[in-house]
Amino acid sequence: MRKITQLLIAAFAAATLLGCRGEISTAPPIHLQQNMDFQDKLKAQSESKFGGWADKRSMRLPVKGTIARGSLGAHSKDPEIAKLHVWKTADGKFVTENPLPATLANIERGRERFNINCTACHGRNGRGVGIVGRQLFPLPPSFVPKVKDDHPLTRHEERVYNLPVGEMFETITNGKATMQQYGTQVGVRDRWCIIHYIRALQHRAKN
Repeated sequence: MRKITQLLIAAFAAATLLGCRGEISTAPPIHLQQNMDFQDKLKAQSESKFGGWADKRSMRLPVKGTIARGSLGAHSKDPEIAKLHVWKTADGKFVTENPLPATLANIERGRERFNINCTACHGRNGRGVGIVGRQLFPLPPSFVPKVKDDHPLTRHEERVYNLPVGEMFETITNGKATMQQYGTQVGVRDRWCIIHYIRALQHRAKN
């Protein structure tokens, strides 16, 4: 009798488990643990039924005077600090002059930061053949191309060689294509120092 009872229990358990496989149901799943799956919230691009919002938009405009994350320095009362956070002009064009003076100290600081943060991909000479960069496809662009009188630069090389400093700063800050952003890892002042060092590498290659 005991064996029969055990067999019946085993058969019932097997039927229960097998009955849950491959079945399609329109009934909502059972949530034993809610995990905040069901809560009052507004989704992007959806209509809001909140009575205080006449436009019925769920996505709200920022409060007047809100400063975007990472741009606090641009609103500094100290003009020397504020200008370090500006890499575009009022009409949206990239600035062409580095706000930091090209002193030996700034170039040396740029070399140090470049070797720490940039050489893995761009190489110590800036030609995109670092220990990581040489394994990437496509290779990182060389911003220090070989400059020879009998070998003019290609259109792409010339563009990279003559990038405005503002565009270089934006690329370091926000990343571009397969390059990650370094705005959270490299300070604002150090980014401008790195650009000074890149210009020094270019000048050495040209001369």
